[in-house]
Amino acid sequence: SSTFRDFALERDYLMRHALPSLRKFGESRGVVVVFVDLRWGVTSEESSSGAVVRLCLQEIDACRPFFVGMLGERYGWHLDPSRQDELLEHTMDTGQDIYPWVGNFRDRSVTELEMLHGALLRPDLAENVSFYFRKHKDFLEKMGGEIQDVDRPAYEAESAHAKAGQDRLKEEIMEKFARNVTEYSTVKELSDRLVQDLSKAIRVEFPIDEDHFDQWDAISLQ
Repeated sequence: SSTFRDFALERDYLMRHALPSLRKFGESRGVVVVFVDLRWGVTSEESSSGAVVRLCLQEIDACRPFFVGMLGERYGWHLDPSRQDELLEHTMDTGQDIYPWVGNFRDRSVTELEMLHGALLRPDLAENVSFYFRKHKDFLEKMGGEIQDVDRPAYEAESAHAKAGQDRLKEEIMEKFARNVTEYSTVKELSDRLVQDLSKAIRVEFPIDEDHFDQWDAISLQ
């Protein structure tokens, strides 16, 4: 889970590097590893019909007990007191029909709803939850050459209201899952650590006789 416009670099790199490594590791345990990107699987028709929250939360259910959250400066699609958003209001209604708890968090961004459902409201899943915070200034300094000028505004908070929401979300994650949080400055740092974290989670969830699989203890990271 992450916001959409500002995480294209991470998504692309993880698909090309982290996923193949994790699939190879999973095969050693008879496990098929699949990444579910909560932004790629929603069609424009589903989005315009108000199905985004419902579909994303259902995908999180399908992926349990695993959950990965990535956070930058952008808060994501949310109800801003300064303007009306009928589509998002309808999207919240549709999500609330299936997940009544959404009604208590209608002022939160769609991305925060995903993180609430995937982790923050389920502290019992801590062993299989990972959060990655982008180190904003360092990332722009080291990865800025790969970000097009037209996309740079998306790497900043949308407004003061959005910044307050994102700051609060990060604080709540640190309060509840501090040991599950990693900061990163490049996409490779993110990928390498994510492979380590998910490999450990897979080991816990799908235990086997490790003596027969020593060769998988050190995954070749790309």
